[in-house]
Amino acid sequence: MHAIGATGWLSASIVFVLLAIALNYRHRPKNSYILLLLYSLPFMAASIESLGILTIDQIKYACEAIIVALFGYLLLKKKKSVRLIGYIYIALFIVVVIISTVINRTSIIKCLLFLRITLIPVLFFWYVVNDFNINDFISMDMLVNALLISQIPASIVKFIMIGTAEPYIGTISILGGSTTLIVALLGVTIATYEYLVKRKAKYIFIFLGYVAFVSIGEKRAGIVLIPAVSVFIYFLIMSKIKLAIILKRLPIYLLIVAVSIYAIGSIIPSLNPDRKVGGKFDLNYFTNWVNRYLFPSYPIKGSYYHGRGQAPIGFYNLMKSSEESNILFGYGPGELVTSRYLDYGLPWVKSSEDLMLYKFDVGYGGRTGFIWLGLQLGLFGSLILIMFYLRLFVEIFKLYKKRLYPSKSLVCALVFFTIFFIDYFTYSKTLFERHAVIIPFLSYIAWAYKEIQVNNYAPFSHTEKGK
Repeated sequence: MHAIGATGWLSASIVFVLLAIALNYRHRPKNSYILLLLYSLPFMAASIESLGILTIDQIKYACEAIIVALFGYLLLKKKKSVRLIGYIYIALFIVVVIISTVINRTSIIKCLLFLRITLIPVLFFWYVVNDFNINDFISMDMLVNALLISQIPASIVKFIMIGTAEPYIGTISILGGSTTLIVALLGVTIATYEYLVKRKAKYIFIFLGYVAFVSIGEKRAGIVLIPAVSVFIYFLIMSKIKLAIILKRLPIYLLIVAVSIYAIGSIIPSLNPDRKVGGKFDLNYFTNWVNRYLFPSYPIKGSYYHGRGQAPIGFYNLMKSSEESNILFGYGPGELVTSRYLDYGLPWVKSSEDLMLYKFDVGYGGRTGFIWLGLQLGLFGSLILIMFYLRLFVEIFKLYKKRLYPSKSLVCALVFFTIFFIDYFTYSKTLFERHAVIIPFLSYIAWAYKEIQVNNYAPFSHTEKGK
């Protein structure tokens, strides 16, 4: 099934990303071709690999090299004026990494690979928040929105060619199905904001396009998270508006949410009793499926802690029986990192989930960011890094509370943070792995943080002057 046009329809789908780039060619942050490349490459990584040009991993390394180079250039250009927001948390995080490395006698290669995964996103945030002005962020917003939308027609082509399937996430990736949900949630956030503010029907269709994207990718969590995120955005915006307007707009919005729930439950075969695309929507069947998914009653791949509901229990039991040093500092940075530079002597070990199963008897559900970090750096490491992001969230939320009307950057940042926390504690570590998610997420966080530094910013406006 996967052999059908894996280098045909997937390669051809790159045209949707190229079209998005062409239509937004003039909207390059800082008028930079390097930044245009950085934002665009992750969105066509799977198509580029299918064309035999570069692998997805090579594209990832190229993006990381660009980020490090941009941050280095920033330090040379601005020197003492560069503000490293939250650097104390990052410094403490690095100290924990060093202590854990020494205690567990972890190899330097594992340590460096781990730091690459966890800290390069921070360097990107520091670069953007220091070097972008308001006009750059507006250009970024238009480009990212177009790149996210480009995944909708790519997924429709996938549906026509192979039907619903978790592999082939638009033009972004071949494997890693969690990316489907996170990309869709980012897109839903932007589309919902635009609809509630501008009241244009096209944003309803874009919203429903992301619902289709999730359904075609068979991401069942979308039936809960898309409505939840949508309601949260509605609350963030409407809490600043008169009650009469809220009541007037509420019915059509609730209708959109209801259609989304029904569509996802009907399109994804495993969520309906007919086990087919377009099957009957049955809420009781869905709730029973969720319970079996979170808490399977039998070992899977030899692990008794396989489901997402069971993995935290397995993590707790492991830590409870571990040495105090392992509880606080984990089992070593990089212990759950796979790389061609590391040989575990087991041909079936191809992912961090495989390593988690092999080393700690924690199965698929252990792929959440919190457990992934906790096993490697203990409670100190996993909590310190989340505190860095939590500090940004709190400062942005304070500005949101002061504003009479919430701007797009503030609403998107608060919702993106909520998605990040849900993903980190309950779902996956996608926001450490996929640059098609990392770069948009941190760009909007930096945009919102920029508002804290710019006093005369006009909400809802797309014509602000740069600093």
